[in-house]
Amino acid sequence: MGNQLRIAVIWSRFGPYHLARLRAAAEMGQLRGIELFGVEVAGGDRDYEWAKAEGADGFQRVTVFPEENYHDKSPREIKECVTRTLDRINPAVVAANGWSVAEARAGLSWCRRRKRRCVVMSATKVNDRPRAAWRELVKRFIVGRFDSALVGGPAQADYLVKLGLSRDRIHLGYDVIDNEFFAKSAALARSGRETLLTQLALPNQFFFACTRFLPRKNLDGLLEAYALYRAKAPRPVWGLVIAGSGEEELRLRALERKLDLQDVVWPGFLQYADLPVYFGLADAFVHPAKLEAWGLVLNEAAASGTPLLVSRTVGAASELVRDGESGFLFDPTDKADIAAALLKIATKTQDQRNAIGSTAQRIASEWGPERFGAGLLAAAGL
Repeated sequence: MGNQLRIAVIWSRFGPYHLARLRAAAEMGQLRGIELFGVEVAGGDRDYEWAKAEGADGFQRVTVFPEENYHDKSPREIKECVTRTLDRINPAVVAANGWSVAEARAGLSWCRRRKRRCVVMSATKVNDRPRAAWRELVKRFIVGRFDSALVGGPAQADYLVKLGLSRDRIHLGYDVIDNEFFAKSAALARSGRETLLTQLALPNQFFFACTRFLPRKNLDGLLEAYALYRAKAPRPVWGLVIAGSGEEELRLRALERKLDLQDVVWPGFLQYADLPVYFGLADAFVHPAKLEAWGLVLNEAAASGTPLLVSRTVGAASELVRDGESGFLFDPTDKADIAAALLKIATKTQDQRNAIGSTAQRIASEWGPERFGAGLLAAAGL
C-alpha cells in the first residue's frame, strides 16, 4: 500500500493559479495530517508566455523536466518519467489533469496497477466543441477507470455523468484562482488610476479583453462588434484594449486597419502581476469566445470587481455572470448582440457600473482556492 496520507496532483506546467490551489489544499490537508505533492511535468511550454511561477508553500513541489519545454517532450518520455516520479512519491491518491494528455494517462495507469485512488480533474463540458460518437465511446471507457472527479461546475459534472461517472463521485471546485490577490491589486491600481493610465498609454475609459489569439476566441467578432459600437455610442467613446498573443495576431491587426478603428490598444502578453492592474483600470471586461470550457480569465476579472461582458458559450459564465447583475451575456455569433452588450455597460452611470462590478466580485468570492482544497480532499476520500 502507498502512504495513506499522501496525495500527488499532476499538471503539465504550474501557473500562478495552480500554486494558489495547491497552497490551499495543502493547508487544509495539514489539519488532517495529509502530505500534498504538486507534480509539474515541465518548467516551460509553448502555449503560455508565463514567467516561471515560483513557490511551494506547504506542499512538496516536483518538476519532472525542470529546464525543458513541455511540448518538446514525447508522450513516451512524459509517461515514463511521470511513472518513475509516482513510484518515488508512492501516494495513496493521484489527481490527474484530464484524461487525454500523457501525464494523466500515466497517473491513471499507475493507480490502476497499484490499486490506488485516481481523481480526474476536468473543466470540459459537452458543448465545448463538436463531438464524434466514436471518440465519446473511447472517453467513456477511460473516464470509467477513474475513481472520482473534481470539476469546475455543474455543466462539467453533467458531461462526466454523460460519460458514465456517477454523480455522487463528482465534486466541484476545480476552476478557481487567488481571489484575494486580484481584489487587492485591482483596488490598488484604481487608487492610482490617472497616473497608471498615462504610464501605460491607455484610453481614459475602455473595454478590456485578455485571451490567447486563436480562432475560437472570436476576437475578429469583437473587433467588428466594436466598430458597430463606435458607430452608435454616445460620447465619449470607450477604447478597446486587447491583451494576449497567438497565431491570429497578424490577421487581427490587419482587420483593425481594414475597419479603420481608433482607440484600440494591444499591450501584448501580460504577466500575472500586471493582470489585476488592467482589470482594475478597465471599465468592463469582455470575453467573446465561441468555444471555452471554463475561462479562468472571468474569475480574474470578477475577483477584480470588473463588470463582465461574456459569451453565453463560456463555461464560467453560468456560474459567474448573472445577466444584468454582474454583467451582460451575449451570443458570440451575433456581432450586433456583442455591440449591444458594449453599449449597455457604456451607457450605465459610474455608480451603476461600480455596483455591477461589486456583484461580480461577491459572486467570485465563492470560487476561491479553498474551494479547490475542499473539493480535492473530498474527491480523494481523505
